[in-house]
Amino acid sequence: MSDSVRAEELEEEARAAAEGIPEVHVMEGKRIVELAVLLGDKGTALEALRSSVEADVVFYAGDDTTDERAFAVLRATDVGVHVGGGETAASFTVADIPH
Repeated sequence: MSDSVRAEELEEEARAAAEGIPEVHVMEGKRIVELAVLLGDKGTALEALRSSVEADVVFYAGDDTTDERAFAVLRATDVGVHVGGGETAASFTVADIPH
C-alpha cells in the first residue's frame, strides 16, 4: 500500500471518529485533518490574545484553511497574509514557496 493511499485511509478514519460528536470540530487542511475539542478556533484564540496583550494592531500570516477563521476576525487596521492560492478572507496573498 502506498503512503498516499494509507494517508487517505487515516484521514477518513479521523473524520469517522469525530462524526456525531458535536464538541469535536473537524477542519480540513493541506494533507491534514485537524480535530479540535475546544470552545473556539484560531479566530477565537486570536481575539483572546489581542485582548490579553492589549494589541492595537495584529499581523497574522497563514497558509491553510484552518487559518481562515483568524483572518475573518481581523480588523480593518490589522494585516492578514494568506500564503498560497485559493479564496481567503486575508487582506493580502503571497505565492507559496515551492518545496
